[in-house]
Amino acid sequence: MTPGKYFGEIALITNQRRTATLKTKTYCNVGWIEKETFDQMITIFPDVKNRMKQNLILYQDKFRCWQKFKLLNVDYLRNLSIETYEELIIYLNHENFQAGEQILNQGMVYDKVYILASGEIELYFKLKDKEIHLDTLKIQGCVLNQISNLFLDKIGFSARAKNSVTVICITLQDL
Repeated sequence: MTPGKYFGEIALITNQRRTATLKTKTYCNVGWIEKETFDQMITIFPDVKNRMKQNLILYQDKFRCWQKFKLLNVDYLRNLSIETYEELIIYLNHENFQAGEQILNQGMVYDKVYILASGEIELYFKLKDKEIHLDTLKIQGCVLNQISNLFLDKIGFSARAKNSVTVICITLQDL
């Protein structure tokens, strides 16, 4: 990094966990800003947050591009402007599930849309005391809960990780 550069802005803007750690190669001076101070600053100077968001569009690594492309699998996100897509990417989270771990439970309400990034997800529903297998999602980009999420409906099936699974997700609040 060069003088005047910053990192951790995505965590400040989105309230997400930082995903990077930096180590210095030589002695340097580093400044920081606490979340509360940042929030006060952007209340007074909202343009700062807007400029930071505009700079995030410049991040075009492969995974970020893949995420944008996969958001197109969510029906109601297909016709959004490029600017809106770029902002949605900021709010995507990653969740990991181990083999056998539940992702969705039949009859529950979830406020997230899930997009399969890796692994396999088993879909099934329970009828009386019997599990009925519906499908196994294996293809990256498969979407779960895009309709129930909109109406906060109870989901009609269950989903569990068949093996180690990573999903990217976005909450209804962030949409």
